[in-house]
Amino acid sequence: MEVALKLYLLDGDGSSLSHYIGTRRDDCLAQKWHRMLYHQLKLAQQPAAQQQLAELGIEQPLTSALWIKGWLFYHPLRPAPKKQPEQINPCHLKGWWLTQSELKLIKAPGRVYMLVRKPDWLLPVSMLETGAIDFDRLRDEIAGETRAHLVLILHRADDGWVERSRGFVVADSWPGSKIQ
Repeated sequence: MEVALKLYLLDGDGSSLSHYIGTRRDDCLAQKWHRMLYHQLKLAQQPAAQQQLAELGIEQPLTSALWIKGWLFYHPLRPAPKKQPEQINPCHLKGWWLTQSELKLIKAPGRVYMLVRKPDWLLPVSMLETGAIDFDRLRDEIAGETRAHLVLILHRADDGWVERSRGFVVADSWPGSKIQ
């Protein structure tokens, strides 16, 4: 079984896996899908892998499977995809993305935020060790950055913070990020 945990931002109409781009724009869901399907899944068929499996007493033939889990992030001012590739589960985890100059779109009275470090991007809010911050501090911490920042919008519950939404803030210079 090949497993990948990924995060991609939609930059296009969503009709192709190539429209789902990594935050650094150096990979996309189409590349990841192709590599896993045509390279990584075939590794078990290599002679060295076959020998290792035999030594471990694992019977042949093996059935291979591919599973990609993660989040897809959509821009709130762009139309929702009319049709997505069949590889995308309609029930996938969804979030939003904005540029730094659009950050004001998530500002609301009484709302608090959490700025999440990259190693923690896939963790649930209950496992995060960072604290909640107000909008002004969020804006100040992100200002001028060229890397993407994961932001959680939270609300207070009896037993702590609860995640309301999850999104990325990217630099204004992120290619393709200007609203048409």
